[in-house]
Amino acid sequence: MNSKNYMFSKNVFLRKAFIGLALWSTVFVTVLATDNDDALVDDVQTSEAPPPLPVIQRRGSEFSGFEIKSIVVEGNKYVKPEAILNRLPYKAGTTFDVERSELAIRNLYDLGSFSQVQLEGEKIDSQSMRLFVVVTEKKLLENITFTGNKALRTKQLKEKLHIEKLTSIDDETMRRIVLGVQKLYREENRHLVDVTYALTPNKDNPDKASVEFTVHEGPRSMVKFVHFVGNKNLPDRKLRGIIFTRENWLMGFMDSAGTYNPEMLEMDKHRIEYFYRDHGYLMATVAKTKV
Repeated sequence: MNSKNYMFSKNVFLRKAFIGLALWSTVFVTVLATDNDDALVDDVQTSEAPPPLPVIQRRGSEFSGFEIKSIVVEGNKYVKPEAILNRLPYKAGTTFDVERSELAIRNLYDLGSFSQVQLEGEKIDSQSMRLFVVVTEKKLLENITFTGNKALRTKQLKEKLHIEKLTSIDDETMRRIVLGVQKLYREENRHLVDVTYALTPNKDNPDKASVEFTVHEGPRSMVKFVHFVGNKNLPDRKLRGIIFTRENWLMGFMDSAGTYNPEMLEMDKHRIEYFYRDHGYLMATVAKTKV
């Protein structure tokens, strides 16, 4: 009896990211520097690694070299079989290959219509097989709304996040939108923003759904003070003059003073180190920053 064996699957996941700051933030920069050029590097903080890429489980080697007699598409309701088959590096008569199967799965996910893709094989004889492409479609998107957003209008959010191009929705897509909204609000100095979402299926057609995102903006967060610790040989005044992160002041809106940007803060660490080296402290290092 022929058996249909599981071969490949891919689960997509995305970690939530949330950055919280107080209404007024104070930046502490710890500098390690010595006159004899013999500083220790200690407690160096690095930025958090990006979320891992989706993983494809490498299975199905038992079918390597088998000739594919036919390809069957299952699970699709709204995406035409032709659209799926056109994304495959396989046709009837070609040979099954593990690497090409990984490419096939990536190509199908690139359509943006599936939350799950699997390739399954059915052995016909010792040299041939039948390939099954099993997909799970995302829900069709009817509408996306935002509530609670005042600092950024709904039109701005949709344009910057390219939401109008979306035709389907799933948990991964909604989490990506949340991260996108949080990033846009951080650019507006609102680092305490919180975003939640609710998916509402269509009562008449459970394959369709609408999404509502609720935004809790929180207060604006500005850098009020910048302190340096451990800088015995170069005064605070000189260090403040070379970094991007500036203390907020009355006319700060003219030069972006008071803006907190984690990427710029990371660059400030290197600028301070280079500044120290230019003054003869070759082993000086910024041990850490604290907000």
